[in-house]
Amino acid sequence: MKKVVAEIENLLNNSIIGTASDNALLLDYKAAMEDQTSKAIKLKQQAFELQTGINADNALLVSNLNANMDFAVT
Repeated sequence: MKKVVAEIENLLNNSIIGTASDNALLLDYKAAMEDQTSKAIKLKQQAFELQTGINADNALLVSNLNANMDFAVT
């Protein structure tokens, strides 16, 4: 998983590639791999902040971020 996240991060470093939702998903992946709960929560919050609102394009992502937040605090 670490290699996959590193490759995604490498791709998203190019400003031409990816969207705010892609970056939010990357932060969600990083949070899932984080051992420290406080860091995982901060990563999740950053992912939420990248979303400027809920619309048809990101509704599923926002829903998953909300659902996954439970895992970060348990």
